[in-house]
Amino acid sequence: METKVEAIPSQADQKLQQEFNQWAAAGRGDEMEDHHSNIMDQTLSLMDLQPADRVLDLGCGTGWASRRMARLAGEVVGLDVADEMLRRAEQASASITNVRYVWGSAEKILLFALDERVEGPSACAVKSGIQSPAGKTRL
Repeated sequence: METKVEAIPSQADQKLQQEFNQWAAAGRGDEMEDHHSNIMDQTLSLMDLQPADRVLDLGCGTGWASRRMARLAGEVVGLDVADEMLRRAEQASASITNVRYVWGSAEKILLFALDERVEGPSACAVKSGIQSPAGKTRL
């Protein structure tokens, strides 16, 4: 796995990157799994992930949720603005073949394998093919 890095992050992304790199250094990224494990179990149940599904984990941090989704989905891409979080995610996921991590901003993301625009606020994950009544992919 290799982290891809954009050449010049925006000022907002630089601030987020700095803050969450500090979180990573303090071990706070690793605490997220303990604090959010229960809600992640509920979310995974509702997502009903299948082996053919491709999942995007926005703000993946240390990749704990990406790794859990990779047990069920065919492919998981974790995206985060904090390069130190991504380094930790890659280390923890070294033996998992269907997850990869990409540096980037959620504001600038191009959703792979989705023909529709994504509507709504940022969420933990996007499952390809979930449709809203209006026919738009929803988060």
